[in-house]
Amino acid sequence: NCSYCGMRRDNRALSRYRADADALIELLLNHRPRSMTDLNIQTGEDPVAVEEIVIPLLRALRSNTELGLSVCLGTLTTAHYQELRKAGASIYIMKFEIPEAGAYREFKAPGSLDERLEHIRWLAANGWKVSSGFIAGLPGQGPEGTLRSLELASSLPLSGCSVSPFIPGDETPL
Repeated sequence: NCSYCGMRRDNRALSRYRADADALIELLLNHRPRSMTDLNIQTGEDPVAVEEIVIPLLRALRSNTELGLSVCLGTLTTAHYQELRKAGASIYIMKFEIPEAGAYREFKAPGSLDERLEHIRWLAANGWKVSSGFIAGLPGQGPEGTLRSLELASSLPLSGCSVSPFIPGDETPL
C-alpha cells in the first residue's frame, strides 16, 4: 500500500482480478511469440497468488520451454523462495525503493528497509540472480538521496539494477 504506487491496495479506482493459472499456461505454451526468450512474472505481495498461480505457471514453463524466468513478487518466506527456485525461476527482482529507513517507513513501503535488504542478501546468497533498484525523484529526495540510493545499490550483491522515475498517480497520496 505504498504511498507512491498507483497499484496500491487502497486504490479502489483500479479494476482488479486474479489471473487463472491454466489460462496463462495455455496462452504462454501455445500462443507466445516465438521470438520471446524471457518472461518476468510480477504480482503484488500476495502469497496466495504465488502458490496458486505463479508456482504452477513456472513449473509448466520450465518443463516445456527454454524461457528465462524471472519473478518480482515482493518479500516472501524462505520456503516460498525455495519453491519458486525449484519450480524454475532463477532471477528475483526486489527493489529496495528508498535507501533511508525513515523515508521507507514514511512512504509506507512493504515491511522495513532492513527486512528488504536482508531478503535481497539472502536471495543472492542462495543462488538467485538478484536485481534491485530504487525510485528516483520522490518528494524530498534530492541529489543526495539519489547518491545514497546508488551507494546502497553498489553495496548489494546484485546482478542487475534499475532506476524507476517517480511519476505521481491520481489515486495516490503523493
